[in-house]
Amino acid sequence: MKFRQQYTVEKKLKVIDYHKTHTNKQTALHFGINKSQVSKWRKNEVKLRAAKKRQIKLGSGRRAKYSDQEKLVYERAAEERKQGCCVSYASMARDMRETVNSIHPNADFKASSGWIKGMKKRYPSTSRVPNLLIPASKWNNEIDASAITEKHVGQIKEFFTFLNKGKELHNYKPENIINCDETPVYFNNVAKKTVHFGDGDIVAAKIMEGNPQARVSVMLATTSNGKLLEPCMIEASQSKAAKTDGGSIRYRDTE
Repeated sequence: MKFRQQYTVEKKLKVIDYHKTHTNKQTALHFGINKSQVSKWRKNEVKLRAAKKRQIKLGSGRRAKYSDQEKLVYERAAEERKQGCCVSYASMARDMRETVNSIHPNADFKASSGWIKGMKKRYPSTSRVPNLLIPASKWNNEIDASAITEKHVGQIKEFFTFLNKGKELHNYKPENIINCDETPVYFNNVAKKTVHFGDGDIVAAKIMEGNPQARVSVMLATTSNGKLLEPCMIEASQSKAAKTDGGSIRYRDTE
């Protein structure tokens, strides 16, 4: 018996991308598949791009008992992430439990860990640490992760060019090359992790500024060979602490 070959989402997307510059017949011959498969995958392009790359069949797995309510919970969570808020699976489970039980009082729906596991398959997502923090006043709901990445490519290349020239001219040692940056640390910092929908590397989160004084400025530094230096708190030149112990590192974590 000849079994029908199955393809992952990643392979299907390669076929779709190849088809953008070729015909159905050329694409089918190139990948050794049937023309009908090319047409079928093209129709499901949106769903395929939202699915996990190693997934084989869309819509496979156990069906959600309360699919309509689950979709509402997902849409609310996705909207919160679009606005820069951090979302947890626990908060989504609580929302799902309240939504279902309000419509079906006798259901006694628990929204257990099993439901969360199934929901993650139906709406691909992961728990990620935010790696791009943006003040609320500068937040834009249409954050383009690729544009943010490309924006700094030129600056990074220029820096390494400058660094390599310095090494050649002055014979700098790695331990004497220090990269430092001043960064604000907000007292009302964002959650440690958030639900992230999609496969993008940029996980943006919005910082609620509130009182602009509710933060401290810290200088972080590392050497070229990867050694982290002790952080230094930057204080106002007229403050009492700055006058008595200027440039101190007394606020570092000593644990």
